[in-house]
Amino acid sequence: MLAGYRTIPTMYSTLPVALAMLVRMQENGEKGGGAGTVLVLSGSGAVEAAKKPEEERADRLAASLAAAGFRTERLSARKLADLDEALAARSISLVFSVALYLPDDLGRRRNVHAHFGARSVPFVGSPAAVLDLAIDKAALKRKWSSRGVLTPPFTVIDEVTPLPGPASLGLEFPLIVKPLREGNSRGIDAFSVANNYEELSAKTSALAERWGEVLVESFLGGSADFREFTVALVGDPVGGLVLPAEIRFEEKGVGGAVEPTSRIVTQAAKDGHLTSAIPLPRSDLRDRVASFAAEAFSVAGVRDYARCDIIQSWDRFYAIEINGQPMVPDSWFAACAEAEGLDEKGYLGAIVEASLRRLAAEGAAAKRTGGGSARGGRLAGLGPSIPLTAAPRGDPR
Repeated sequence: MLAGYRTIPTMYSTLPVALAMLVRMQENGEKGGGAGTVLVLSGSGAVEAAKKPEEERADRLAASLAAAGFRTERLSARKLADLDEALAARSISLVFSVALYLPDDLGRRRNVHAHFGARSVPFVGSPAAVLDLAIDKAALKRKWSSRGVLTPPFTVIDEVTPLPGPASLGLEFPLIVKPLREGNSRGIDAFSVANNYEELSAKTSALAERWGEVLVESFLGGSADFREFTVALVGDPVGGLVLPAEIRFEEKGVGGAVEPTSRIVTQAAKDGHLTSAIPLPRSDLRDRVASFAAEAFSVAGVRDYARCDIIQSWDRFYAIEINGQPMVPDSWFAACAEAEGLDEKGYLGAIVEASLRRLAAEGAAAKRTGGGSARGGRLAGLGPSIPLTAAPRGDPR
């Protein structure tokens, strides 16, 4: 593959290019100190205990980028006004947000990336509409299905659409029940699989009371060839890094075998580290998983970084969901990147550079078409577009 990222032993080779692009971004926009600075944003809500993991992750993200050579600043914002004030007072070239939402002055929850887009603030990650699509599992699954990406059959239960009767359900048991708009396995436990209508009715009622909207889909864990993968994306689905890892389940049944009902990535399993991600070695399987994931990413419209969950069952791949703004740094994302020789500084730096290459292309396009936005001016002429591909093994640089 073409040279792009490598570690020496822990740095990626295109760091000087990324730093130069950041500085030139600043020079093309507003003048002042702090040129080339990446702002790492988190949200400090009223519930401090719930926000602590986000704050710690943002601190670690900023520290890793700094260790890789980037100039970084941290901001913990309680609301969008805090963010606007900080951006007005500081010379920031790029924002990497850990927070997905922040409240406005009226307390309404707003998508942070939508706020950036409306103000022409360069940021790392997917557009707000794409993040909203990824959060709504049913909407994403409908889009996948319309574009030929295989996903398990499903239905949605909510206050408007109650659970159909057994004859009208249109799905075969077993079924898995999960919150429609939650990520990171929230709301999924060892009892989330329903084997009959009575179990399904009880489980959907309980989840609807807690979460509102409920997704019911075919459970694929009963096949003999069942395997689950998580695939990280850095850059664009076409020409970027598509990095598969396999999910291993630590919970065993009788005789040490993995029971079908244990083939669920539950919230408790994640919190208790009862699942792990293992990089897929170079093989035909890895290539096939990566190809399927690239198509799923492309249809979803994600960019810069994301993570997709895929299941192999009955000799077919199924797209389960996409995390459009995955937690990074993270052990699963790290496992995906490990196969390409990228450590934490490497894959986080690669994400930043991927966003810079995209922004540079957007700036060049704005310049060609006579676009006069602040972002177009700042991003024009940042540098060449170089394919975002992993370095070959054993490359000496």
